[in-house]
Amino acid sequence: MPLRQWPLYWKGYVVILVEGKAPEKFINLCVVKGIHLWDVVPLGQERFLAKVSVSQVKELRAVARAAKTRFRIRQKIGMPFAVRKLRRYKTFLSGAALFVAMLYWLSSMVWFIDYSSPEELQELDPREVLEVAYELGLKPGVYKHALDIKEIEKELQVRLPRLAWAGIEIQGTRAVIRIVEKKLPSEEMLDERRPGHRVAAKEGIIREALVIYGRPHVRGGDTI
Repeated sequence: MPLRQWPLYWKGYVVILVEGKAPEKFINLCVVKGIHLWDVVPLGQERFLAKVSVSQVKELRAVARAAKTRFRIRQKIGMPFAVRKLRRYKTFLSGAALFVAMLYWLSSMVWFIDYSSPEELQELDPREVLEVAYELGLKPGVYKHALDIKEIEKELQVRLPRLAWAGIEIQGTRAVIRIVEKKLPSEEMLDERRPGHRVAAKEGIIREALVIYGRPHVRGGDTI
């Protein structure tokens, strides 16, 4: 909109369609009465479009009767009409604003908590992980910015000895606790590490014995 038309927009104006046998008389009477018409567009010999300030619309009725013409409003433009329309949809706009605010408020919280592990858990109970996380403050309805993620991850590993690693990832309103379970040595591995007897398949003489831990029961030169 050109800058010079801004005052007209703030006051409001309408586009009217004028019809009658003597449309030129309608225009002349408007000039006489000081009614300002602009952007007049002829639509034939008996019709034309024009714009007029909303404050002068009432005066046009007397002009139309005197000129034996009729007019009707085709379009309403300007701030007064925009404000009126906003008032009409005030309830709708208020509801929409409240909905957006509620959506933002709800999205700033954690509502769902789950766990994830790259391998099937053997001894570690995921419910225990979720319970400890709940005690540490990671629970439904908590604000995201109120969570100390690093501290919760560290405390989980302290309280759960079977936990090798824990990482928390926030995905929207969902928190995922990624866990890795410690792998304990199997019975076969333990058997291999336990002390035991070494029995030679044949008789022989020990040439040298190098003892790193423990107390030797044989020495170099002993027959076995």
